[in-house]
Amino acid sequence: MFVVDLGFSSAKWLCGSAKGTVRSCFRRSKTEGFIFHGDRFMVGERALLETGSRYLRTIEELVEMYPLFVSVCAVKVGIKQDDALIVGLPYDYWKVEVTKAKKGVGSAIGALQNTLTHIDGETDLNFGRVVVYPQGLGGIKAYLHDNPNESGNILAVDIGFNTVIYTLYSCSHGEILAGKTFYKKGVHDMAVNGLFPEIQGHIQGKTLTPLEIDYAMQTGALQMGFDRVDITPEIKEAARAYVNDLLSLVTGDLKAHGGVVGFDTVLFFGGGARLLAGKVESKGVRVVVMDEPEFANALGFRIRAEEKAAGSR
Repeated sequence: MFVVDLGFSSAKWLCGSAKGTVRSCFRRSKTEGFIFHGDRFMVGERALLETGSRYLRTIEELVEMYPLFVSVCAVKVGIKQDDALIVGLPYDYWKVEVTKAKKGVGSAIGALQNTLTHIDGETDLNFGRVVVYPQGLGGIKAYLHDNPNESGNILAVDIGFNTVIYTLYSCSHGEILAGKTFYKKGVHDMAVNGLFPEIQGHIQGKTLTPLEIDYAMQTGALQMGFDRVDITPEIKEAARAYVNDLLSLVTGDLKAHGGVVGFDTVLFFGGGARLLAGKVESKGVRVVVMDEPEFANALGFRIRAEEKAAGSR
């Protein structure tokens, strides 16, 4: 069972006890890279360092490029086939496409399953079946797997590069009470509107892409020729402001939809959740930032798929 959770910043993959990431950055190349749709692509950090590189910007582009990133991840793992490939899409988008499929209308999920079952290219890949799960719910599944006695309601917040997905989940009923995907409110928002203005003095008028700023955020430094500039103070200040705005956005949306349903636990995951360490305080509500939060959705997808496979035997 091979899991690839593609997001706007990186693809996270799991295979057995192995796991890793590939940056969601790509560029066409004439000389080397992965062959996809008749073109050759350079992918990941190598592409990030090249001129003409791009990062995933829209959900439609994410769906279109999924086979390419699955191929790259599969090469890193060293597999050419598996019984199942498990992937994810943002919750709101997934929900709409599932409804289309149930009505017999062509859906992106069905199309994605078809394109991922067999992937032609640099390495031919074959999967017995392809399952598409909703990003934002995988983290809840992983958390409940490790905390089976959890009760009450959980407010889960999945902070990605482009998206923030919140889900209000009832443990007692095993159902979603409310949920929403905010686009362009993830770490991208902090990188472009929070951090970039603070580091402009270091880069001497140079323009950086959001993915380059994100890379600088993760390394905590800017490489300027032979000088390595520490930007951790700027990152901490941008993170503080971003976290306050993010929590106001989520709680404001919940209040707009009634605000009468409470929750006992606030659960943060997704790559951006690392920014929240020590920055969220609450009275009467437990705040949990998951370990290795960027892999939470992928772990939940695998747990769910394994449960369904066991139930069908």
